[in-house]
Amino acid sequence: MSSRPENPQEHSNSRDSLRFREAYPPDQLVVREILQEANLSFHSNESSNSGSGEVGRTRVSVCERGGEIVAVLQWRNLGKEAEILDLAVRIAHRRQGIASFLLRGFLQATRELGIRQIFLEVRESNAVGFLLYRWILGMAAKRQT
Repeated sequence: MSSRPENPQEHSNSRDSLRFREAYPPDQLVVREILQEANLSFHSNESSNSGSGEVGRTRVSVCERGGEIVAVLQWRNLGKEAEILDLAVRIAHRRQGIASFLLRGFLQATRELGIRQIFLEVRESNAVGFLLYRWILGMAAKRQT
């Protein structure tokens, strides 16, 4: 039996054995590995997940497949808005719908927190990411100058 605390924002998909949840402190090493594999950085200065509604805190959500963490989403709660900082899926698990599942779980969790707007930045060279965010989140592109 796991000693992990119950998480009221867990969402699962038994068909694919995927599970969305907030990251726990013992997950930090795996989260860092997945981010490093994607050339992204861990937002360690504010990554505590105590109190899911804390405004201004960087949050870490994960997707598990068969009990293994295979994807990570880092985001910041800004009250009525949320900023997606990074999304990474382990290379061996890409192109299997995991990022879509992770984003859908994130959308449900943010709705439960009363967050109504989501924003993010995507490199122009990240065509796959751009299409994913547009498809799942229905986001329109705005060019920053």
